[in-house]
Amino acid sequence: MIQLAELTYGFHSLEPHVTAATLQAHHEKHHAGYVKRVNELIVGTPFERATLDDIVGFAGGALYDAAAQARNHELYFRSMSPEGGGKPPARLVKAVEDCFGTFAALKQEFTKAATEHFGSGWCWLAQERSGALRVVTTHDAANPVRDRLHPLLACDLWEHAYYLDYQSDRAWYLDAWWTVVNWAFAEERLQ
Repeated sequence: MIQLAELTYGFHSLEPHVTAATLQAHHEKHHAGYVKRVNELIVGTPFERATLDDIVGFAGGALYDAAAQARNHELYFRSMSPEGGGKPPARLVKAVEDCFGTFAALKQEFTKAATEHFGSGWCWLAQERSGALRVVTTHDAANPVRDRLHPLLACDLWEHAYYLDYQSDRAWYLDAWWTVVNWAFAEERLQ
């Protein structure tokens, strides 16, 4: 059985950038709904005792969609912190500079990719097996592990992530998202 990952901060902790109403609905309805759906779909299958990562890596169809959305949301909520924003810690700064030249260049590429992404999906800072960092977007529930990439940060581009706070202005949402980015989490995930 897959468990809903608890938030590591309170619903009001990211205000004013992400309101408690948005965070609570997003976590308690959307994220919880995907976890519930995964648990319904794994009954009686070889995935019944699998981890969420294994399901994302090997399942297909509706089970993959639900599992990927559950995992994506776990990563998304961990990608934000009340102590977030600013610049990455030293080890991550070096990786960013090696791959993007500057932190500002990473931020510009990520924001451009996220704001220009058509429809629902995700924007990721991901690491290739070589160690290089890349900005990628995925549609709908897709997770970059299927492309042999290791996610470091996830930004939800589905409108439920920002509509209550920013209406349909994804660029405004991205500006706010950068103020709560959990660089410590990204560095912890760096391989």
